[in-house]
Parts: sequence; C-alpha cells; structure tokens
Amino acid sequence: MFRFFIVVISLLFILIGCTSSDSISQDEIDKYSVQQTSDNMVEDDFIFRLVTEKGEYKVGEEINLHGELVYTGDKDAVTIAHSGTAIYFQMKEMVREYTIDYPISEIGVERTIDRNEVIHEVYVKQRAFSLEDDTSYKMFLDKFMEQDGFPAGYYVVNGIASFTVTTEGMNKSYHMEATVDFKVKP
Repeated sequence: MFRFFIVVISLLFILIGCTSSDSISQDEIDKYSVQQTSDNMVEDDFIFRLVTEKGEYKVGEEINLHGELVYTGDKDAVTIAHSGTAIYFQMKEMVREYTIDYPISEIGVERTIDRNEVIHEVYVKQRAFSLEDDTSYKMFLDKFMEQDGFPAGYYVVNGIASFTVTTEGMNKSYHMEATVDFKVKP
C-alpha cells in the first residue's frame, strides 16, 4: 500500500510539472492573426528594416529575426553614434502579456557606415527582470533562455534603430521603429 501511495504521489508531481501555468493552448494562440513578417521605415538617407523569416514557428525551432540599417545618402560614408548596438528589439508575448526586454550594455559607440552598406543585427535572446517581478514571469524567462527557439505564444516585436549622425558640427538623432509579429505553436 505504501509503495502504491508513493507511486501515485510521484505521478502527481510529474503531472503538475508538465502542466505548469506557463503552458498555453493552440486555441489561445489561434485567437491572434499574424499581421506582417517584415516592416520598413525610411527617414532622410536611412532605411530601417525588421524581418522575421516566417509568420509561424514551432516550439524548439530557431526563430529567424533580424534588423537592417542602410545609409543611402550622397556621401561615401557617415559616422553614427549609438548605444551597444544601433538596432535593438523590444518584444511582447501577447497571450501571457509578458514583455521580453533587450538590455543595452554600452553607450557612446561610434561606427562608420559606407553608402549602401547594411548593418545587420540578428536577434539574440536576452533577459532582464527585477526582484519585484512575479515568479511566473521569471519562470517564463528562464524557460525562454534555456530552450531552443521560443516558448509557445504570439510575439510582437518592435525593432528600433536609434542613433545620432554628426555632420559638419551638427547632430541629428534618429529613432526609427518597425514592427513584426509571429506565432510559436506548441
């Protein structure tokens, strides 16, 4: 009898672990429609693109997400100043309403861009949370970082190209935004 009790308790723990509050159903994801897998913004002599390879991925599949910044002006090259990267990504998983931050580690980086050169920034998973964040959010971010691909959900990504150009002693700041979305199916 005692062995039966231990087996039942063990199975309950396994079932509870497999059905965490973090899991979401295909029906919850299907409530959302993918709007666009690429977006462009043009400002002055710069083009900013945000692209995800497709609108639907599977859990464990690599997510192909990147931003591109291109200078198309008359000069052979310009120098831009930006934080750790000229392109960063703000993301939200909409079913759970979780924000996935993209922390910036440096400021004041300068880079010269030749005309028609593409600055290509591939999304790399990162996380940042505070002690005040709830446990389920922290568990989601741990899972997000540990597994290949992303957890199941509907993701909206706001890509941002933020930089300053100094030309002839004058500074002009740019803050260009583009948005894509995609689903990750269980």
